[in-house]
Amino acid sequence: MDIKKLETFINLVETRNYTRTAKALHVTQPTVSHDIKAIENEIGVKLFNRNKRYVNVTQDGKAFYQKIRPLINNYYSAVQDIQKKDLADNYKIIIGYSYTPFNDMYIPIWIKNFQQMYPKAKFSIISLNHNELKQQVLSGEIDVVITTGRDAADLNNIKSYHIETESFKAIVPKKILYVKRINLN
Repeated sequence: MDIKKLETFINLVETRNYTRTAKALHVTQPTVSHDIKAIENEIGVKLFNRNKRYVNVTQDGKAFYQKIRPLINNYYSAVQDIQKKDLADNYKIIIGYSYTPFNDMYIPIWIKNFQQMYPKAKFSIISLNHNELKQQVLSGEIDVVITTGRDAADLNNIKSYHIETESFKAIVPKKILYVKRINLN
């Protein structure tokens, strides 16, 4: 049984008028008649008594309406729920990274800045080793990998972006005591 035909049936029960049902569903009056006849033929029961002026729902039609109306409501509720979930998934960005203090410090900052520009964006963060990250980004399981350029050097079909200008520095006292210990002078 076709959902659109059931919508036609429900609307006709509620309006008791072929013309109003056709207008409400944006179809022709013969389409409404065809849909109702198709339902009646499929279930083998007369659902309406018709004449030129009136449409009356039969007892069987009322009983069928009582069972079908909640079913159709549940169908559309399920469709809306899954569409909302799908829409939410469209805004979800999966970030993969390998643990480093640098990543732990900067990823929350980057996410916060990104969400200020794109408030609907949601993030899922996954920590994996470098090889797993490469495999998952290439298979589409991860949207973005935060890594060094060296890790991405052997990957094809990717685009990399430089995301931070901060360079790492080694900070040591001017009088390097351990130099004398390891004899590097």
